[in-house]
Amino acid sequence: MSPTPPPSTRTRLTKALLGFAIVATVVVVAIADVFNSTHLFNPRWPGHARFHIGMQFTTLLLVSLVSLGALTGPLDKAKAWLAALAPLTFWPGLLVAWFIPGTDVYATDELRQMGIPINIGLALLFIAVTLWGVWLASTPGKTARSTADAPRQIHAERRTAL
Repeated sequence: MSPTPPPSTRTRLTKALLGFAIVATVVVVAIADVFNSTHLFNPRWPGHARFHIGMQFTTLLLVSLVSLGALTGPLDKAKAWLAALAPLTFWPGLLVAWFIPGTDVYATDELRQMGIPINIGLALLFIAVTLWGVWLASTPGKTARSTADAPRQIHAERRTAL
């Protein structure tokens, strides 16, 4: 049995982009929603709202494990979409929630004073990185030809055309 060739630079970049989006999504959500006093451990929040944050984070963790598992071994289009599952199911929900009456994108007054909804920016960033990774896995890569082979390639194409 011959050894498996190493993955291409394109495949390594694809896996890096998707892996980054998956892990960063979990880390950002853990910092913003779980391990601080503004969400899950906010005593002013109703118990049922905190219940949903706990459920949401657990779901994100489980889906992220599946997404990371898809990055093992050879990568094809289907596995890239499976890897994209965690970030592409979490972040669009944040964008949709932004338009629900009575919701607020700012967790604190300090964030509101900055005037930039950081969570919306992060959502767009992680969606873009994830879609870039899926696009790389879904489109054929161009193979680099040696410049020494170029004259032979041109000659072969001319002969074929005649």
